[in-house]
Amino acid sequence: MLPRAGGSLFFLYADVVRIVQDGTGVCAETTSADGETTWVYIPTTSLSCVLLGPGTSITQGATATSARPGKGE
Repeated sequence: MLPRAGGSLFFLYADVVRIVQDGTGVCAETTSADGETTWVYIPTTSLSCVLLGPGTSITQGATATSARPGKGE
């Protein structure tokens, strides 16, 4: 029998960002041409698939948090 995915049927495609773990969660960090940095928090508990495009990097901490069973549920 296959396990149910429940409410986690969302996909994320990240392109030209840096995915990092900070004190409160996993976020995508991007820097504009004028040097302004923007952070967007990623809802890892509702993701079932993360696709990383060219120019994307992910830290070990963000990978570990995203792969953790239950992820705080």
